[in-house]
Amino acid sequence: MVTISAQLVEETWRRIDDCGPDQGPEMVGHYSKSQPNIFEFMVEFTREIQPESTEFALYMSYVIWQVFDAAYGKAYPVILPEEIIAAYETNEVWVQQHDGLDDIQLYERLEADTHLRQVNLVISVLDALFAPMGSEDPDEINIPEEDKGYLFLLMKTIIDALDKKIVN
Repeated sequence: MVTISAQLVEETWRRIDDCGPDQGPEMVGHYSKSQPNIFEFMVEFTREIQPESTEFALYMSYVIWQVFDAAYGKAYPVILPEEIIAAYETNEVWVQQHDGLDDIQLYERLEADTHLRQVNLVISVLDALFAPMGSEDPDEINIPEEDKGYLFLLMKTIIDALDKKIVN
């Protein structure tokens, strides 16, 4: 798959943000049927973290899938469990290699990474996870610091698994 534009990422994120809470159950049902393995991976791999983090992880993984769906232009192929696990294992190593970098260094590394095709989506995820919290928005979700790095690992895993599906 080609690199997804920052504009498409932002438009998709905004479109989903504009959905009302009453659409949540329908969106979850559609997600769990269309990408059951990603959905199950997210549910299973977020069991041990804070409930707010789990909810946000499911939401972000839904947005990521919708971005790929929009970029692909039709229903996105189902990701297999072994594709997700392979991406997860690769990303565990990637995260360890980048451990200890501050925000600026990490952004610079991402932007310079020629192997990372979906840099706009990865940066959008980083922005959502690590943007300064504390606004007066009552809907803002505060993710505990200890969950943020782990959620980034999960989101990058989903991005890479979805991206690789079309490349292969």
